[in-house]
Order: sequence, then C-alpha cells, then structure tokens
Amino acid sequence: KSSIGLGMLLWGGVGDTIRVSLSAEPEEEVKVGYHILKSLGIRARGVKIVSCPSCARQGFDVIKTVEALEQRLEHIKTPMSLSIIGCVVNGPGEALMTDLGFTGGGAGSGMVYVAGRQSHKMSNAQMIDHIVELVEKKAAELQAAKDAEALAAVIRITAGNFRLLERLFPQIGRVLKINQLDTITDDVIEAAASTLITS
Repeated sequence: KSSIGLGMLLWGGVGDTIRVSLSAEPEEEVKVGYHILKSLGIRARGVKIVSCPSCARQGFDVIKTVEALEQRLEHIKTPMSLSIIGCVVNGPGEALMTDLGFTGGGAGSGMVYVAGRQSHKMSNAQMIDHIVELVEKKAAELQAAKDAEALAAVIRITAGNFRLLERLFPQIGRVLKINQLDTITDDVIEAAASTLITS
C-alpha cells in the first residue's frame, strides 16, 4: 500500500518527505522508503539488484542468492546496479544494462559480466563471495571518482581563498544533515556554495 500511494505522489512531483509505516522495526521502514525512492529513480543509494523470478531454466537458486546478496551488500551506499539472472536466455540482455551481473549457465557455473560485457566464468559455489568482492571493488572505484569530482568542485569554487573555504565546510555539513546524506559530492558542494554570499 505504501509503495503505491507514495509512488504515485512522488512520481507526480508532489512532496519532499516520505513516511512509511510497517509492522516492523523502524530500520525496516527506512529501507522500504529508500527502495521506493530508488525504484522511482528519485534517490539512488546502494546496490539495485535486478533479478529474474526464477523458473525451470535457472542454473542456481536465484531467490536464495538474491537474499544472500542483499544481506551481504547492505553496507554499500554507492549507487550501482547488479543483475542476477538464472539462465542464459534472459541473463545476457539484463547484464548489458547493469554495472555487474551474473548469468547462470550449465555444469554448476555461470558467466560474470562487468559493465555489460562478458568477463569470466565462475562456479555457482563461489559466486556470492566473488560478486560481493566485485561490488565492493566497483563501489570503491565509483566513490574515488566522486571524491575527485567533489575536490575539483571545492578548488573551483574557492579558488584558493582560505576564508571562503572556512565558510564552505560548515555549509557542507548543514547540507549533508538536512538531506540526510553521508557522502560529499559535487552537488552537495554546489548546494553549500549557493548559500554563501561572496563579494
């Protein structure tokens, strides 16, 4: 009910705050809220897993694999996509559209995809650990790129002016707090800079 009601309003551009009520711990309500925003493309946080509903063609247990990956990848905050498809019929097409992917094959192994391209074979038994390693590595790479963009924005905005730099950092903290963010990006820096009056 929450996702349908909130989704329609948010999709229409109405509102800037959501509240999800579940018969569960408050942490679960926050997770559902993020999933709603993620599915609408409004806010990206963490790994978006694209998976098949499973069928007789699956080369491994897709449902249990996705459950395990969701749990093991909860700590990743960097937005990225991962496809987990049980067979070679639909897997390659889905993997084209994701950062990382795994497609079931035969004989207890499947194909790993990186940036939409076949990369290497991997046994089903080692797949979960391997995918977690790949996601963590990719998240670190993406975060390093964002950090570089953020640093470039600070340099561009302050142009070596240390007084401006001293005023900018508290504003960055305020933007992060107000928007409940934990990562400094160039957008955060631009928003913080827009609140400063410079002469």
